[in-house]
Amino acid sequence: MSEVPFEYKSVKSTTEGLYKEKGSKFIAYLESVASIEDVQENLEKIAALHPKSRHVCYAYRLGISGEPYRYNDDGEPSGTAGRPIYNELLSNQVSDVLCAVVRYFGGTKLGVPGLIKAYKESTIDAFSTAEIYTVTLKKEVIINYNIEDMGKVYDILKAKGYSNIDSRFDPNPSILINAPLNELATIRAQILSAYYGYNLDDITEDFVSKKIEVSF
Repeated sequence: MSEVPFEYKSVKSTTEGLYKEKGSKFIAYLESVASIEDVQENLEKIAALHPKSRHVCYAYRLGISGEPYRYNDDGEPSGTAGRPIYNELLSNQVSDVLCAVVRYFGGTKLGVPGLIKAYKESTIDAFSTAEIYTVTLKKEVIINYNIEDMGKVYDILKAKGYSNIDSRFDPNPSILINAPLNELATIRAQILSAYYGYNLDDITEDFVSKKIEVSF
């Protein structure tokens, strides 16, 4: 069985690309999106910027597995626009990303190979200035503790790199942190071993602590 992925790549902000061929101009917009609603809003925004364009072709991928996804030729011959754009999203291994390419027709038909190249190259140009970063998925972890141990628990978490700590005192003292998914298998043992001064291997799944509890 394959492991569940805990991170993926995306782009930080909008970048543009440009490709020209035989008078036609292809302007690519690479956008960070988080939902299908974001996709639609960005497509409407781009279309409004180019009311005289012939086509606004696009592709997008969402989520850690790149689904849902879609590509659209917007009236261009089937397979000549949306698919080449989508292939570049796959090639760059990004998700939560929309790429829309606006075409201004220059009067000369490019043919199927020419269109595929144009939509591909304009997307590549947009990626050439994109800042690609890694998105690490996280899950909420709750740590319940005795109030007299507050300083000790904070020191343990800060030593392990958890700076965004949400403290709660109603009804009992607890701390909420967001831990990367790939750390969940060991985070309980790490915190308990640091608290008690034990070796990591001493903290088994059935280890019981009355002073501090880690759950997620």
